[in-house]
Amino acid sequence: MGEVQILVGKATERATAMAKFYRMAWYELAVKWDKLMHANPPKTIKTFKLGRSGKAYPKSITKDNWYSETGYEPIVRSTSEQESESVKGIQKFMFILSQFPNNPALKKVAQKRMLEMVDLTPEEMKEVENGEQQPVLQQPQQPQEQPNPMAEMVSQKVAELNSLQ
Repeated sequence: MGEVQILVGKATERATAMAKFYRMAWYELAVKWDKLMHANPPKTIKTFKLGRSGKAYPKSITKDNWYSETGYEPIVRSTSEQESESVKGIQKFMFILSQFPNNPALKKVAQKRMLEMVDLTPEEMKEVENGEQQPVLQQPQQPQEQPNPMAEMVSQKVAELNSLQ
């Protein structure tokens, strides 16, 4: 088991070391695409947005909607960077929750952010939120002396991610 973890760690290091070279290539591609779009703008671009029900809604975008005289500055980030930023955000929320343990609004916001991090569908999120509200409605307010399993799980995942980096 330890050997496998070492190999996974080395593979992760190689992937992150290569990512900085790919980042520059993706940045250059985005700049070139921006210049091409400004030099040869299409009359309209037809896009589709998927709704919660799965229905596709079409939208036509004209040059006036997206064109900028100064252009755009691309931002290139890897998924590992995005995940580490979201984990840092969750860590900040957990710290703030530890400072204000009896604040239900802050707890609700933190839980919502954690659920967004795991990419649940809107129906699943609503089901989890409803499941969280039901025990609160059934039981009267009790002092919370039990450890928070959500906080323990997040801290374990953060420790795992930090050990991989």
